[in-house]
Amino acid sequence: MNTSLSHPIAGLDFGSNSLRLAIARLDPDVGPVTIHRDRVALRLASDAFGPGRFSTETIAAIEGVAARFARAMDNHGVVRYRAVGTEAFRRAENAAEAAGQVQEAGGIRLETLSAGEEASLVLKAVDHWSVGTSPAALVVDLGGGSMELMAPPSGAEAMSPRLESHPLGLAARFEEFLQEHEEGEETRRELSRRAEELARSLNSDLLDGTPAGGTVAFVGGQAAMLDHLAVQWELWEEELSAGEGITLDQFDLLCMRVVSQPAMVLVETGVPLDRASMIPGAAALYRTMAARIQAASIRLPRVGLMEGLLMSVHQAGRPWPEEEETSR
Repeated sequence: MNTSLSHPIAGLDFGSNSLRLAIARLDPDVGPVTIHRDRVALRLASDAFGPGRFSTETIAAIEGVAARFARAMDNHGVVRYRAVGTEAFRRAENAAEAAGQVQEAGGIRLETLSAGEEASLVLKAVDHWSVGTSPAALVVDLGGGSMELMAPPSGAEAMSPRLESHPLGLAARFEEFLQEHEEGEETRRELSRRAEELARSLNSDLLDGTPAGGTVAFVGGQAAMLDHLAVQWELWEEELSAGEGITLDQFDLLCMRVVSQPAMVLVETGVPLDRASMIPGAAALYRTMAARIQAASIRLPRVGLMEGLLMSVHQAGRPWPEEEETSR
């Protein structure tokens, strides 16, 4: 093992729904082994998809989280890191100002990923954790601000994966609806119906071109929480959903169970509060997309951008701590 990779490394994801930190030791055989996680829900999508810029209050909140993450990195002896912004940073016209404040507050240099770069990191993680299984015909990464659809290269001479990025993030699409409606089964069913409509009407060459009878992999925080709930409720075993995959009928049972459960029940089962209200919409959207391509199996591997980000640190990361003085 390369001993330089055994020291703690960090990945920071400044996403549209939440800001996340993962500190890990990178094992070349198994990938990142996480030793510390932190997550703060800021819902940056509200600013980026609304006014189109981060408010003063939002930037101050981002600064505070950056300083908090920096202290954790110091405390764990992190040696290299990589920090990225995704759809909200791609959209906000003052993203550079926010990134400058992140560097001043925590000494963290934040890069804004293109949709293609984000997809490449997600696919890197999915491929690494899918060794020994047949490749997925389609990978779907649903975030707070956008949804990326990824498929293997098409044709003998093609080298790059195929990618579509859609402004279909859950927080961006449904936050206002959820704020205007009281939590309850009627609201959960309406959210599911709206998500189904979005999935049915989505204009997507990748969806239309995916052969029937293949495997679709859903990744990201919502997918991980759905798999967590299903395992807790004994609807399937985690090893099945990450490997061979589950069927549409099994996923139907999960969708019905999620819609019937109050948000606080989901929280008590381990779902973060800010995700609990969105879960019925995520389940309905996933289910409708899987049915649209007539998927024979559905995988929920519980990996995504963060795992790909950590795997990239030794190639594209920065040394930590940075030399510049910071306010932390």
